[in-house]
Amino acid sequence: MASKSSTVVKSIEEKLKEDRRTIAIQYYRRQLLETVERFQVVIVSGEFGCGKTTQIPQYLHQAGYTKTGKKKIACVEPRRAAAICAASAVSQDMGVELGREVGYCINHDDCTTKETVLKYITDGMLVQEWLGRQDLLASYGVVMVDEAHERTLASDYYDVFALVKRVARARRDLKLVIVLSESGSTSDPEKLSDYFDKAPIIRIPHRQYRCS
Repeated sequence: MASKSSTVVKSIEEKLKEDRRTIAIQYYRRQLLETVERFQVVIVSGEFGCGKTTQIPQYLHQAGYTKTGKKKIACVEPRRAAAICAASAVSQDMGVELGREVGYCINHDDCTTKETVLKYITDGMLVQEWLGRQDLLASYGVVMVDEAHERTLASDYYDVFALVKRVARARRDLKLVIVLSESGSTSDPEKLSDYFDKAPIIRIPHRQYRCS
């Protein structure tokens, strides 16, 4: 007879599987991967709740972007709490222990290991890595800047947009995925596209799809 804990775990796994089948971004998985393969920089614009933060890194991992040269995917969040919550949700979704394949790194709290391939970090930690190593973020094959609508396009050398744009121009093998939520006048994917040299835009609606 199954234990109560195993029953709870199974129910959680079933709910996560159902969520993956109904969130809007699932419908755009192929388009996203094909666009990332063709272009160095891709802008993804979608309403809150469509699955951008948790699913895009998993799609890229499944597509092999963490295999070539054992590269990692950096998922850059604007806040410490967002990095922790996202990493926790993705590790649960993948059925792995937090801090192993999926982890987070924020100021004074590094929950990663040598096995970590999906790494959620803050803007400040990305800048610190770049300053500390001076290796053009060589350990990353993809950098995803999440919640881009919460930043501003600035010319500051240490601004996250300026940093990833500079690194991408020096490293043609690096892929950038810039993700923002549609929230009226506060988000403008066209401006981001112009800033990143006319990068293509993928728009994801909030409405749910049930994929068979």
